[in-house]
Amino acid sequence: MPSFQPLTQRDIDDQSWDTRYPSDLQQAAEFHFAPLSIVEHAAAWLADTEAASILDIGAGAGKFCVRAAELHPHAQWVGVELRARLVREAQRWIDAMGLDNCQVYQGEATESSLAGFTGAFIYNPFYEATDPKLALDAELVGGHDSYAERCAALRQNLSHVPRGFRLVSYFCYGPELPDTLQRVWEAADGKLIGWVMP
Repeated sequence: MPSFQPLTQRDIDDQSWDTRYPSDLQQAAEFHFAPLSIVEHAAAWLADTEAASILDIGAGAGKFCVRAAELHPHAQWVGVELRARLVREAQRWIDAMGLDNCQVYQGEATESSLAGFTGAFIYNPFYEATDPKLALDAELVGGHDSYAERCAALRQNLSHVPRGFRLVSYFCYGPELPDTLQRVWEAADGKLIGWVMP
């Protein structure tokens, strides 16, 4: 594992960030972790509410939460991730950077309570289950039926968020999002979308 040097510059690139991961996560980062430009765009909008508290659904190694917490210290950033190894990696970053407005915990994303959160970020957390070649590891491989079930469970969970709740989705194309959300902006050629519960 590479020695860890916290990144505190406002202007950094994904290569500089990703080389701080263990080697297997460095190789997977481009496909599995949101690019910093996406993180920064999404986080700025999600943090622009009173008492902002944001849940990263399927947080992986915490790239979204950590970078967002660094840039927006007035907001609270919480990630939920099923895999304990990735939670430990996220905690390593949080500790090294001394962030007190960020945490990542182990849990099932589809069952995580959204109570008390003003918004959420989601980067297609279940798609890797559809194909072993796409998977970060073997823990989420379950086929298309598993993917559909988890998307349906998350869609049901998101359907109960309060009015004004903000969601940013990246590479999500419908099955995990309720029809009640209203699209308010998009970027990155339509891959990044901001939603509000009306």
